[in-house]
Amino acid sequence: MGNLPTFVNAARNLPAVAGEERSPLLDGDASRRLPFAGALRALTTVAQLAEQAETEEAEAEAVRRSVAAQFPIVAAFLAEERAKDAEEPPAVEAPARSGYDKPTAEDIHGTHARAPWCTASHEDDEAFLSDVCCFRYYDGSAPVPLFWPGEDAGVEQTSLLSPVMDVRPFSDTEARCTPVVNVAVIEDHVVEDMGPAQLEAFIATVRAQCDRLDGVLADLIAARAAWNAR
Repeated sequence: MGNLPTFVNAARNLPAVAGEERSPLLDGDASRRLPFAGALRALTTVAQLAEQAETEEAEAEAVRRSVAAQFPIVAAFLAEERAKDAEEPPAVEAPARSGYDKPTAEDIHGTHARAPWCTASHEDDEAFLSDVCCFRYYDGSAPVPLFWPGEDAGVEQTSLLSPVMDVRPFSDTEARCTPVVNVAVIEDHVVEDMGPAQLEAFIATVRAQCDRLDGVLADLIAARAAWNAR
């Protein structure tokens, strides 16, 4: 502790400054007054705490040596663990990614590895991670002659039940982070974000409607036959 004992002895020789309670540790000439007496008394406390810490450390070291002597295997294990703690720097967690971050090449590669059906590059045309979306379009949607009202009213060949599979891997919406199917019933009238169960139910609904149309077809044939018979 260096010269701390000297300071302790000096502090003990200092009286209390006016208005201060005299420490029982100090027992000198009451007629002496120094402006730094309070500081020396504080130093006395610091010195005592430091001496106590040294004593505790010495006791802990004695315990370690006793353990090492009586249980060498345990001591070796503890020494190895302390060495590991000293060598291994604390793990630094990577900052959380935000949907507003710019996608990296690794992001794109990882996305395509999980969705090999996506061949688009998202590095140049996507501003944020949340914008990255993989699409799979299905050809062969059969068009039907659909009448469109309005100023340009008329019949146009319009695709029905056009499916698209997509996934937004970095979306803030958990349900969009896994592949889903969207079905455009007509143009931009879309049944969105269907998982397997929802798509199965949708197909069953459409199939039931087609079965109903089969019944309508039978009725139409019968109705025409009766009509033309007269």
